[in-house]
Amino acid sequence: MIIIDELETSLEQKRSYIKSHKLAQHPTTYKYHRHSDPVVLDSYEWVGMVTLLNAKILLTLALIASRLIVVIAFIFIVLSSYAL
Repeated sequence: MIIIDELETSLEQKRSYIKSHKLAQHPTTYKYHRHSDPVVLDSYEWVGMVTLLNAKILLTLALIASRLIVVIAFIFIVLSSYAL
């Protein structure tokens, strides 16, 4: 879970950096744009969010798969000990 926290922190840092630069370059347009719709994300921000979501899903699936492998191995060991 440390990787996910680092990804989220990195994404937040990039977003704040991008916002500060946009504000410096186009203060009136940016202010009006954000005031009219505060939830608007730029295309590269959406890509970052989707990438983060995909990473979370893949990590969750990997965790489930690893636990499943452990359970199957345990069952196999128990059954093989009964066979002996």
